[in-house]
Amino acid sequence: MRHALNIAIKQDRLIDFNPAAVVELPDAERPKALVWTDERVADWSRELQQRLAVEERQRGARLSRASMINVYASVPRPSPVMVWTPSHTYTFLAQAATHRWSALYRLIALRGLRRGEAVGLRWKDVDLNAGTAGVHRQITQLGWEPVQGRPKTEASDRTIALDEDTVTALRAHRKRQAAEWLAAGEAWTNSGFVFTDEIGRPLHPQQVSDHFYQMAFQVGYRRCGFTISDTAPPCSCLPPGSI
Repeated sequence: MRHALNIAIKQDRLIDFNPAAVVELPDAERPKALVWTDERVADWSRELQQRLAVEERQRGARLSRASMINVYASVPRPSPVMVWTPSHTYTFLAQAATHRWSALYRLIALRGLRRGEAVGLRWKDVDLNAGTAGVHRQITQLGWEPVQGRPKTEASDRTIALDEDTVTALRAHRKRQAAEWLAAGEAWTNSGFVFTDEIGRPLHPQQVSDHFYQMAFQVGYRRCGFTISDTAPPCSCLPPGSI
């Protein structure tokens, strides 16, 4: 806004003062990251159980899994930024190991990629022989619409090192994707993205979040309030080969 008004002044567009120049906004406070300790998990679990009970009473029937997940996602967490323990991460990744997106979850949990960065990863930016991946694109959401673009900040445009097990997972994923390409034939979309649907189209970010919630339920995290943004370091302190 300030920039636009300054241009208007220079172009003599009927204004001689830029009010935006004297507007001072307070510095945004960064939320403090907290670890999901046993105590925090227990407190969150009690809140979830209370909300589930209220929802069931209001409906007069047992909740479907989809309804339970909606309630699960609505319960406030101790901080906007929560972090899994290594044990939580190990359990989740072990459960996800056979899923077609297991390599995606490894990249988020162990290499620190944001959801949009993982979904936007391209094969041309991945060098499995060197064990590196370039994070140069992301897919985010504008409302519901997926939007492709550069990473969030200049520092986010980076090259990351891949551990040996993640390289192995990505090789298996590429082999599976090649088989899907062969099965799809002319219906395949050669998008170039590492993670796609069964006909080659890039994943919608919300697809990943929705599946994450389902996986978290399967491993018993419905009592813990974990979300995909929680799978950040210190998860990376897991020993190599442990997952």
